[in-house]
Amino acid sequence: MKHININNLGPLRHAEVDLEKFNVVIGPQSSGKSCLMLYDQTIEAFFNLSIIGK
Repeated sequence: MKHININNLGPLRHAEVDLEKFNVVIGPQSSGKSCLMLYDQTIEAFFNLSIIGK
């Protein structure tokens, strides 16, 4: 499980989320669902590149 704490990213002012292997994100249009998932993918890709580069 990953715990993500986000402040001021796109429409998200503050979000604390526990991510499991499978997650369903539900909310109104333009509420930050895509920002949340892109943030998670970007951070994970960064750490994977850091590990591969060593």
